[in-house]
Amino acid sequence: MESPPLSVVVPTIRGWPFAKLVLDPLREQAPRTGTEVILLDASGQPPPSKDEVGFPVRWLERPGASVFEMRREGYGLAQGQIIATTEDHCTVAPDWCERLIASHAAHPAAVAVGGAVENGTPGRTLWWAAFFRTQGPFMPPIPTGPTDRLVGAANLSYKRRMVERLGPEDGIHIDNLDMPALEPGEVLYADGGLRVAHHQPTSLWRTSVLDFHNGRATAGKRRERMGRQEWIRLGSMGVLPLYRTLRTYRTIRAKDRPAGTLERAMPAVAWLHLCQATGELVGYASGPGNSPSELY
Repeated sequence: MESPPLSVVVPTIRGWPFAKLVLDPLREQAPRTGTEVILLDASGQPPPSKDEVGFPVRWLERPGASVFEMRREGYGLAQGQIIATTEDHCTVAPDWCERLIASHAAHPAAVAVGGAVENGTPGRTLWWAAFFRTQGPFMPPIPTGPTDRLVGAANLSYKRRMVERLGPEDGIHIDNLDMPALEPGEVLYADGGLRVAHHQPTSLWRTSVLDFHNGRATAGKRRERMGRQEWIRLGSMGVLPLYRTLRTYRTIRAKDRPAGTLERAMPAVAWLHLCQATGELVGYASGPGNSPSELY
């Protein structure tokens, strides 16, 4: 049986009907392009019927698993020549599947292709602040071409040969930390026209908690292999929130955004960077704990 040109892996801890958000934009383009869609669900809720979903989706129930564990499992199950991932709170553009396939075909040396991320919830200053902090470097416009840094799991894809070089499936998997090193001649490639919208309309408390857990999960993972860079990061924790806040401001100034949004968001951006750094300190000290299971 011929393998599909593209597999899309989506982990969720919120299940159905929340997952309609990510699946509905794939309803027409996945069958049109022969794309395989794999959704791994840790919610423990009943899965939807085939009629409710509206197109073929491989729905796998994984009660209690983290999004990191499910994404790694999904990579191993995917049959596509290209293996992509997005998040359950993202909506892909109507041409996303076609553009992914075309971008990989046009750049055979690109073992990973990432795109841009737009803010799907622009209604409040807090939501802009959370978006600036996490997705700011990948807001449009982003340069198209080889790069040394790609977007995270919101809009990321790999050629099969890259995924096949992954190690064992156990433990949490964070894409920008766990993917294999590039081999000679391979590149990472950014496609500025490959877009998804990111939706996170949460309260200040919930956003703060999520950023704490994000910091703890990431630092807990880094703790497994403390090298020079990790020790420098740990040693600079006292000033890191301020540095990151200033870096966010410099980055977003060059991005497309409503006038005044950045300036109004900066106090919340600074607070959220502090929440992340606090989580990192806990992660370096005691590991990731239950933080991976709290993230989506």
